[in-house]
Amino acid sequence: PLLYTGNGSTQSIDDLTFTPDFVWVKARQAVVSHILTDSVRGVSKSLSSNAADQEYFNSGYQTTAFNSDGFTVVDQTNGGYGVNGAAGQTFSGTNAYYVAWNWKSGGAPTATNSEVAGDVPTAGSVKIDGADSTTALAGTIAATNISANTDAGFSIVSYTGNAGNGSIGHGLNNTVELVLIKKTSASESWIVWYEGAGTTNFLELNDSTATQTGAGWGGVPTSSIVHLQNGGAGRSNAAANYIAYCFHSVPGMSDIGSYVGTGASGNSIVTGFRPAFLMIKNTTGGSSWVIFD
Repeated sequence: PLLYTGNGSTQSIDDLTFTPDFVWVKARQAVVSHILTDSVRGVSKSLSSNAADQEYFNSGYQTTAFNSDGFTVVDQTNGGYGVNGAAGQTFSGTNAYYVAWNWKSGGAPTATNSEVAGDVPTAGSVKIDGADSTTALAGTIAATNISANTDAGFSIVSYTGNAGNGSIGHGLNNTVELVLIKKTSASESWIVWYEGAGTTNFLELNDSTATQTGAGWGGVPTSSIVHLQNGGAGRSNAAANYIAYCFHSVPGMSDIGSYVGTGASGNSIVTGFRPAFLMIKNTTGGSSWVIFD
């Protein structure tokens, strides 16, 4: 996590020790959207975790570069408090405070290699742990691009759905426990697979609704693939473009799981380390997602 103050123009946020591949920005004191960018789709293409909107580009506010120690943001007066607004702009106020949550996957995919998925070469590329990879990946749908960090248990996968059942390789070495999927070429709600969701349940990142049914995943994620399905509440494999953010737990670094609330303070959840980022969703009741850092 990083905190910074917007200046209403352009500035580089340079307090990281790595080049981020996934940057999630939120204005802390203005009612504006969360803005998500990644190195697989391209730094200037944004999504909102709180909205069903398709991928968009807004020159008034955007992330413009992923740097060796952070990222660069621009915000003009008409951009309001998007990613770098100054106090007194569209949303008038005395502060322009931001939080940015940052993840490192495998680096920005390049055109120097081609993935092989189901023995079908693609024009896309795979970057695993910072290096180009031509290793054949499992899955019936060839991903467009993949950026994976096997040490951190995190990968970013872009793909085009085939309007049916299918699966994509995620580039990691262990079974995926959390997948955030968003159609990027059209408006549609996020669909979230989480450990314990089985083959039918799902959550929406942009909605407070409890667990819903009807996803028809076709199977639970494995150490090599994520199952997808079109139709009904599938939302992951229409004839459209998608992005998938895939995670699994890594001892001492991350922990993905579930717990039962007690309705009282003092319910201690053991992770094995001190978390820097914590995201919680009540799966049995209609309450908002909550983030602490």
